[in-house]
Formats: sequence, structure tokens, C-alpha cells
Amino acid sequence: MNTQMVERVRSKSPEQALYRELQDDYGLSRVESRALVGRIIEYQENNRHAKREEGQIFRWVVAVGEPPGKKISDCRLVRVKLTISTKSNGLGTIVEREAAVHRLSLESYEQGGTLSQEDLSDILKIDPSTVKRIIRRLRKQNIIVPTRGTIEDIGPGISHKTKIIEFLIKGYTYDEVRIFTGHSAASIENYEKRFVKVAHFCREGRKPNEIRVLTDTSEGLVRDYLKLFWQYWESGYQSSLNGMLNRFAEYLDDKKKRLGRNKDVNKHL
Repeated sequence: MNTQMVERVRSKSPEQALYRELQDDYGLSRVESRALVGRIIEYQENNRHAKREEGQIFRWVVAVGEPPGKKISDCRLVRVKLTISTKSNGLGTIVEREAAVHRLSLESYEQGGTLSQEDLSDILKIDPSTVKRIIRRLRKQNIIVPTRGTIEDIGPGISHKTKIIEFLIKGYTYDEVRIFTGHSAASIENYEKRFVKVAHFCREGRKPNEIRVLTDTSEGLVRDYLKLFWQYWESGYQSSLNGMLNRFAEYLDDKKKRLGRNKDVNKHL
């Protein structure tokens, strides 16, 4: 079979049929049609080979980072794999529901998505008011459920950034903070560094506006961090705060050493 015959055979495909339909019936250009068909094929391949274990489901949820107030229909969505069924731990329905709400929210967040309280209600087949009560109970235990409302700071409540800093000041480890808040260790470290930068320049006697510029931090967050610093400094947490400041000083020294090494290397280039 010659090349022309092969091409004619290949052109008689579902993809080609869709390609022509998009041009003829929907008025898309050749480039737009080919791009769209290619994306559809890629989407099908990605979903066809996705694997899930028994007791797991796939669900499309709003991506982390989508701002509050934006319509769901306009938000970017991501697909996450969630574990809806686990072995009973024998601790009773209430505790198991609390664990499920926290587990599902954390699983989604770690995959780049955020579940809303409505999502949790639908997945677990429980009333939305029950989900709200569960989240309130967990908060009283200092366990933050990383739902869309919590992560994106929708509605009233303390910022997750300041809550993370409070945990660190009180001596919680990164692993403990990760479990309680649903944030990655890298995110927690970044929050700590930014807070300590603010505290460092505060101790130097810098004014809030100077600190905002030096740390490239919003005015509101600088204000929150300064309030948090002095609140815990005056409440007997000087040792913990000094420890955080010392870690920041070590970080600055390491950075200066790396910059110095780079300059030495550049001299020999």
C-alpha cells in the first residue's frame, strides 16, 4: 500500500470526523479544530489509564488558588483521587466521620484541589449542617480542615497563615502542623521564613511600611505578624521566638556564604 493510500485510510477516523464537524458545524478554524481534537484525545488517554484502589473515587474539584467570590463555573478544576472507604477503627461513628472529613480534605489539597463543605456533604452522604459541626469540633482540637473556605480564606475566621505561625511558636513540629492544617512542609517553611523576616526587621526598629517593602509582604499580613509577635513575646514565648529568629539568622548566613562562593567561582571564569 503506497503512502497516499495509507493517508486516505488514516483520514477515515473518528478524530477526522470530529475535526471536520468542528469546522463545518461550529465554524472553528483549522488550527482551532486540530488543537481542540488533540486536547480531547489527550484528556481521554489521561483518564483511561488512571487507576484507583477499592474504596477510592475520582472527583473534579476547584483548584487551589482560585480566588474567593469567583463563580464555580469560571474556576479552574482539577481531578483528585479520594479514599471514601476505610476499615472501621472501632472508635464510633462520630470519630470516624471526623476522620473522613479531615482525610478527604487533606487528600484533595495535597493533589492541588479544595473540597467545599458541599462536596464533603455529597461524598459522605451526610447533611451539610453535620459537616459544619464536624469542622467546628475539629477546630476546637486545633485541627484545621483544609476545605476551600479555609484555604482560600473565604468567610470569617483567622487566616491560615497566622494559625500556622501560632502552631510553630507553640513548638509544634512541621509534621504536626501539616496534619493539623493540610499544608505541605515547604509551604509551612515559607510561612515561617516570612514571619521571622518581619520579626527580624521589627527587632531592628524598622517601621511597618519599611518592613512591608523589605519583606515584599502585604500591609495586612505585616500588621497581623507584628501583632502576633508582640502578643506571644509578652505571653512568655520569648525563648521560642528567639529560636525562630536564630534559625532565620542561620539561613541568612548560609545565603551569604552561597553568594560568596558564587562570587569566588565567577572570579575564575
